[in-house]
Amino acid sequence: MSKAIVIGAGVIGCSIALELARQGYEVIALDKAQSPGQGSSNASSAVVRFNYSTFDSVALAWESYHCWKNWPEHLGSKQESY
Repeated sequence: MSKAIVIGAGVIGCSIALELARQGYEVIALDKAQSPGQGSSNASSAVVRFNYSTFDSVALAWESYHCWKNWPEHLGSKQESY
């Protein structure tokens, strides 16, 4: 089995680690924080917005919104209700 080390366990690092694991890699994610998402991802306030100054940015936000709506399905888990 191939092994991979991902430096950073924010939203990007964890996403990379997930996809590598799905491809059969044994993955370890390292971060200077005590738990995943405590760095830049934590500081972003997790806001999804559409008011950008360029069409490309608005289009990317729109596509991303639809990906996030299906995120539990992508992860292979049931969506929790609150």
